[in-house]
Amino acid sequence: MKDKIELYNVNTHNLKNISVSIPKNKITAIYGRSGAGKSSLAFSTLYQLCYDEFESLENGFNDNSQYKLSGYNGIIPSVAVSQNNKNNNPRSTLYSFLNIAQIISSLRIENSIPYSLLKLNKPDNECPYCNGLGYVSEISIHELIDENRSILENPFRIWRSGYLSELYHNLLIKFCEIQSIPINVRYKELLEKDKEKILYGCSHDKILVRYKHNGKYKQRKLFYEGVIPASKEKINLSSMSEIKNITECSHCLGSRVNYDIYHDIQINGINFIELLTAPLIELRDKLKDQAGTFYNLYRIFDSICEMGLGYISLNRSIPSLSGGELQKLKFSRILNSNISGVLFVIDEISSQLSDDYYPFIFNKLKSLAKNNTIVLVDHNSYFIKRADVMLHIGKFPGDQGGYICDNEKIQPLNIFISRKKTKDFFKFENINKNNLINQSVNIPKKSITVFTGISGCGKSSLGRWIELYSNAIYITQKNSNYSSRSVLASTLKVSNVISDYFSKKTGLPTSEFLLNKNAGCKHCNGIGVMKYERGFEKDLYLDCHYCSGELFDKNNSSIYKTVDGLSLVDYYQTDINELIKKIPQDFSELKNILETAAQLGLGHLKLSRKTQSLSGGETRRLKLCEHLSRQKETKRILIIDEPIAGLDSETASQVSNFIYQKAELFSAVILIEHRKEVLPFVDYEVKIGPYSGNNGGKVLSQEFLG
Repeated sequence: MKDKIELYNVNTHNLKNISVSIPKNKITAIYGRSGAGKSSLAFSTLYQLCYDEFESLENGFNDNSQYKLSGYNGIIPSVAVSQNNKNNNPRSTLYSFLNIAQIISSLRIENSIPYSLLKLNKPDNECPYCNGLGYVSEISIHELIDENRSILENPFRIWRSGYLSELYHNLLIKFCEIQSIPINVRYKELLEKDKEKILYGCSHDKILVRYKHNGKYKQRKLFYEGVIPASKEKINLSSMSEIKNITECSHCLGSRVNYDIYHDIQINGINFIELLTAPLIELRDKLKDQAGTFYNLYRIFDSICEMGLGYISLNRSIPSLSGGELQKLKFSRILNSNISGVLFVIDEISSQLSDDYYPFIFNKLKSLAKNNTIVLVDHNSYFIKRADVMLHIGKFPGDQGGYICDNEKIQPLNIFISRKKTKDFFKFENINKNNLINQSVNIPKKSITVFTGISGCGKSSLGRWIELYSNAIYITQKNSNYSSRSVLASTLKVSNVISDYFSKKTGLPTSEFLLNKNAGCKHCNGIGVMKYERGFEKDLYLDCHYCSGELFDKNNSSIYKTVDGLSLVDYYQTDINELIKKIPQDFSELKNILETAAQLGLGHLKLSRKTQSLSGGETRRLKLCEHLSRQKETKRILIIDEPIAGLDSETASQVSNFIYQKAELFSAVILIEHRKEVLPFVDYEVKIGPYSGNNGGKVLSQEFLG
């Protein structure tokens, strides 16, 4: 068996005919500037090639055509660990994430529990008082609800204004219809259990809602989350300042299940309610003496505890975990695996983790590498310098990158800022969320504040609490679930801007310049790929052979018509940095958005670039661009969770400086961050800790950094 994996003449995406050798049973670190081609090599080529090759042994043909290379040798089965986190369902818990129901059902124990009772999200099994959420909240009814209005008349003040008010009012109506809640009687006449569902409930499935927006009828599928816990990204909660506390449901004790059904159920002496609510470290210790029967369960709990997450419980909501906690949860399974002969491709293992965990994780990686091959895609010098092989992809992002380079030290930018000290603060008191108990914090107005501390200490919980009890915008660390149709132009919402401009200048209909209309390839509908369904097998996606993946209908002459020397194709196929120089000054709407993208280090991308093909760092910056490119001055607080995670130090400084420049638009800016590169660009620091879980959750200090 070959002792290395060899790839020859790789030209995937921006890679420039490179050949690489990856030694087996070693740790290889791939590093370089964000967007230079690291993910193209590690994930789009190396991982995908290995995955496809072994899947083809069963299915008979290759599933992917994205990678381009002339040959390869020595490939082995592969596993990818990416930074993708798209789970926003409040009903998703650690219990479901770990498949505990399946594990328990497979145990050969006396008086085993019927599988139907192990499925906790079934309506009959959920707590009827909190609708399976584990928490309830007290509110000021007079501030929130007009009780003399019916659901049909919209009794909630929060859904009477805002550009999506009709969407969420219609969602409320649909939810009530599904739950058999009357919509044409006054709110005060509703049953108390129906009021609870409306305020705190959550739909089991996404609901299709039709609504009117900007004069056009549209439809969306989304979860109903209830008035109180609903996300502020979806509804305007500025009128909810009188809300009191969200507290643990006293009926189910936070377990989320029907207490009357489960309180007497035992699993080898462990009460089922306790199984769901007790810290994992306690459960692990109780199972230690029964490791024969509960081997799989014990091993899972032990690996999680070893990562410092013993304080969390099985009823904990996955969306409520911080980025660092979720990262450690993912790695707990991998780093304690007994598997051998596998290629692990891991994206940003250091991301969202405090540096005190680095030695522990690296030692685990070394142990895993004794029988497996590890490829790290990372910017952290701690892991890069300690890897057996360092592979530098660079030197620059986009078309100027894609080369194998000599070692290069990438430094933070030396940018001087003037820190702003203030005497005017937002004062938040009686903060209670997760491990935060009766805490208080003062957030300086018209300034930038950073929350620091080890992962799991309570930074994200504090940010979420401030979001809930103030008028705030929260930009999460979770990656958006971009569709296969999504390109940069559609994500940044400039497709219509460009088509309207061309229509105005040429006199042709707008539809002639839209990819989803006449401008797009008729065979692939302007998405560049064709989908081939294979029954029970995974669907196959291949580049459209009519447009060669370039999206456009080449037979439509309109796409080649020029305005000020540029055609529609030029707008989509030119790097943003170059496009900014070429578009006319009077096209300010597009120019401002593109300049924002360039400031965030996305200038190497084209508007035709598939959004799904972006690296993790590019995706995070794109989210900032989406939120801030059109932002006008507002009285709202801006909260950004891990804005520079997954970025090299140079790009991290660039993004931090961009946030600093935009801070004046908001009443205050809060950053939740581990990395030190952000500190030169903030005014105040709030330290949270001292440790994680129950040993954290305290606001230790608040200080001006000037």
